[in-house]
Amino acid sequence: MTVKHSARIAADPDLVAKTLCSQEYNEANQRAREDNVDVRYELVEETDRGMAFDVFVTSYKRKKTGAIDRSGTEKTVTHYTYTASNRLLHWQHEGETEKSRVNVFGDTRVSPDGSGARVDREVTIDIRIPVIGRGIAKIVSREFEKGIRRSQGLLERIVAEKS
Repeated sequence: MTVKHSARIAADPDLVAKTLCSQEYNEANQRAREDNVDVRYELVEETDRGMAFDVFVTSYKRKKTGAIDRSGTEKTVTHYTYTASNRLLHWQHEGETEKSRVNVFGDTRVSPDGSGARVDREVTIDIRIPVIGRGIAKIVSREFEKGIRRSQGLLERIVAEKS
């Protein structure tokens, strides 16, 4: 299952890309979610060609229906790799449970668009759990769609502050 989203931001593409990779944006984006308890950004490497960073999150567990289960938490990490030459941010989500059956990853590309920037996001959700996997993927997809709209607003606010 794939989720796609495109938006235009009235700002320099390099500033938009830099913001997408920033600790400020990534931590605020994760803290805005109601199911997250803790978040930590860690820069892994930064060069002229790009950067790599990880975002560690502790969140409440989810029931099969998608509802938040506050009886326990789960730790996850999302590994990000940014390539400056094409302003491509690739990420791979890694959870504690169901590692071999759940594969969630995506790409965010920033490109010039007139006097601003275009942000194209594509998320792939692959959940290989017999009988219920497709249903869970639909729930995850809906959450991503809600989250993309929220994170787009956050991105626009931070970029406007830096412009």
